[in-house]
Amino acid sequence: MSLRKDLNYYEGDRIEMLKFIPDSAQKILDIGCGQGKFGEQLIHRNMEVWGVEPISDAGLIAKHILSKVLIGRIEDVIGQIPENYFDIIVLN
Repeated sequence: MSLRKDLNYYEGDRIEMLKFIPDSAQKILDIGCGQGKFGEQLIHRNMEVWGVEPISDAGLIAKHILSKVLIGRIEDVIGQIPENYFDIIVLN
């Protein structure tokens, strides 16, 4: 059984979650960033947004939007994520 969804699934912007991100946050890690639509809204608020995305097609799109994107499962890329760097970690 494949967990991969239609690529349109990864376009979600999750605007309803923006209210949980304080303006004081500067560095955000978005795990499961999809195509970067949620993070893009944070970039417009002058935040640095890194994404982690296991689906390469979606992650490649996010690379054009977010500050940095790691493509792979979090457990496989965790060594590339700096410790104590982020103000907030998002799992939408």
